Amino acid sequence: FLRKEFGDPRVFFALTLASQDSPQLRNKPYTANKLNEQLGEQVRNSLSRSRIFKIDKKKNKVFLTVLLQPKLPWYGTEFKPKYGTDKKFKSQAEDMRAILNFLTKYISSHKKSYLETGNYKVEFRGYDWRLNDTQ
Repeated sequence: FLRKEFGDPRVFFALTLASQDSPQLRNKPYTANKLNEQLGEQVRNSLSRSRIFKIDKKKNKVFLTVLLQPKLPWYGTEFKPKYGTDKKFKSQAEDMRAILNFLTKYISSHKKSYLETGNYKVEFRGYDWRLNDTQ
């Protein structure tokens, strides 16, 4: 309900499954007056975890959590309405271009540059259902 109501894929990073391969739960509540800032912070924190997002330049691969895979009934298709693009990531499928475009808004400039100009393959990791407090 909330994901559809907000129409903002960042909500996915706030409503997590609390497992190793999903965004971590916040230890503070979301508040109306800081929601935009808090959602952005939650996305950045999530993407800093290698189980969610990792670039391996030696192997020319970008690894993502399977939750973002567009072909599965998770969340990958929810990025296209707001972040779809025909200008970047032309070697990728339409849904994947939207996901990569979204990611570039929340990662460092050197990672963004690699995503936008690198020659890489995107791979999705298998899912680890263990609680994400067991790291």
